Amino acid sequence: MKTNLKGRQVSSLRNDSTMRRTSDPKITVAMPVFNCMKYVQEAIDSILGQTEGDFEFLIVDDASTDGTLEIIEQQKDPRIRIIRNEFNCGLASGLNTILSQARGKYIARMDGDDISLERRFELQSRFLESHPEIALVGSYFTFFECKDKGDICIKRRPERPLEIGCLLGIASQVCHPSAMYLREAAIEVGGYRPKIGIAEDYDLWLRLRERWLLANLPEVLHRVRWHEQRISNRRLMDQVAFSKLCLMLDYERKVLGEDSLDLMTHDDIGTVLGGGVPIPRKGPADIRKRIHRNWKRISYWHDPRCPEVGLLRRLARWPYDLGAWQILLTLIKVRVRWKMRPITLHLPSGELLKA
Repeated sequence: MKTNLKGRQVSSLRNDSTMRRTSDPKITVAMPVFNCMKYVQEAIDSILGQTEGDFEFLIVDDASTDGTLEIIEQQKDPRIRIIRNEFNCGLASGLNTILSQARGKYIARMDGDDISLERRFELQSRFLESHPEIALVGSYFTFFECKDKGDICIKRRPERPLEIGCLLGIASQVCHPSAMYLREAAIEVGGYRPKIGIAEDYDLWLRLRERWLLANLPEVLHRVRWHEQRISNRRLMDQVAFSKLCLMLDYERKVLGEDSLDLMTHDDIGTVLGGGVPIPRKGPADIRKRIHRNWKRISYWHDPRCPEVGLLRRLARWPYDLGAWQILLTLIKVRVRWKMRPITLHLPSGELLKA
C-alpha cells in the first residue's frame, strides 16, 4: 500500500516486467480515470499507438464503480502502471499522485475519454527539447462524439508565448489533456492544488507563467470527446467561478509574492462560487484592502465566455489603461488570424513552431 498526497490509501498494480527498471523514460503519461468504461480502451490504444514510444503510462483509477478498472487491468503493455484509489480523491489529487511517482522528464496529460493523435508525443517532446525556455506546450484540438464520425469543430489556441502570456490573464489558453510539460517545473511551483476545484489546470498554468514561457503547436494533436457527462459541460458555471478565483490568487501573488489559498476556508471558496469576493488573509491591512478592491474588479470583468466585454467595460471607465488596450488589441489580432488561417486535420510535416 502507498499513500497519495491527500493521505488516502492507494494500491499500485503493475505488470511484472515493469519491476525491472532500466533507464528513466522520456515521458510520463498522466491519465486519472473515473467511470469511463465506455471510452477508456480507445484512450489507451491512442497512447500505445504513439510514434514516440519512450514513455511510461501511469493510470490512476479514482475508485471507479463501472468496470473501468477491470478494462485497465487487462492491458498487457509493460509500460503501463496502474494506481488504484480506494476512495474517490478527485482529479487534482490523482495528478499529484502521478507527479510524485513519475520518472519521465515530461508529463503528457491524457483524459480517459479522449484520443491523442499518433504523432502528439513526438512533436511535443521535440519542441520542448529545442526550446528549453518553454515549460509547457499544448496544441490545437477538435471535439468529436464518436471515434468513427467526423469532428464537430476545431479549437485553435494562440501559439506564441507572448500571446499566451497576455491572454492567460483572461482565460486558460492551453487545453489540459493536450498539454505536455516539464515535470520538475510543475513540482517546483507546487503541483496541482485540489482547493481550486475544476480549474486546477488554469491555476497551474498561471503559476508556471511566472517563471517560464508557454506555447501551443499550431497542429491538431488531440481529440476531445463531447458528451453530456463531460465535466466541463455539467459544471460550466463552477468552472467560470473557479477560473475567477485563479485570477484573484494570481493578482495576490503579484502583490505579495505568494497567495492565501492555503488559508482559505470552504466558506471562502463558496463565496467565490456564489459570485462574491472573499476577504484576503495575508499581508498588512492596507495591502489586504488593495487586494480586495482588485479582486472585486476581477470578479466584475472576468467572463471567459466573452473576454472582450470585460475589457470594454474596463476601458469605458479607465480609457487611459494602456495595459487593457494592449490586451484587447492582441485579442482582436489573434481572433482575426484564427478566422483567416486555413486549418487542416492532417499533421503537416513542415517546420515546427518557432518561439
